[in-house]
Amino acid sequence: MEYFTPELYQQFNSFDVDEAERADDAWDRAEVAYKERLASIRKYMPSQVVSLSELCLHDALVASRGEQAEPVGAFRFFDGPHPLPILWSAVAIVSVTVGEEVISLIYSLSDHTTTRDAPEGWRFSKLQEQWLYDEVDMIDDHRGPFVHRILFSTGVTLKVPFVSVIIHRFTVPAVTKVAQQCG
Repeated sequence: MEYFTPELYQQFNSFDVDEAERADDAWDRAEVAYKERLASIRKYMPSQVVSLSELCLHDALVASRGEQAEPVGAFRFFDGPHPLPILWSAVAIVSVTVGEEVISLIYSLSDHTTTRDAPEGWRFSKLQEQWLYDEVDMIDDHRGPFVHRILFSTGVTLKVPFVSVIIHRFTVPAVTKVAQQCG
């Protein structure tokens, strides 16, 4: 995370009132800086990336997250002895639940996803992963690709470098509703 770091989140939630107030001011500055950055690159974003940057998933429960990469094949240049690098295709999917709605973010990756473990002393629950904060940015101004950085309640930060994203939503009726229809 560039703006809403796990360390700042911890300080923001500190039991030390002075530390929490300093973090509150730092959080406000981070929010302004992020909004300015987003405004400066928005005109270079395709509509689905703009939609991603406007999506609020704070406190959504993480249902799953993963990456799948497949090699497309190796090619030889003019039958020479040195093959070109292996081409690959990869997607990452992060699915969250908000009430009865499931929202899946399906990324076409430009590189592999990376995670950063929780900082030392992370004092928040690691039992049920929730979405805390995220940032959408461009890796190379005006040309992309893009990067989505997500801070989860477990303190883990996920970095997703991508070229495009699909936001897929669907509703899962409550179990009692389904049982009533079947019985």
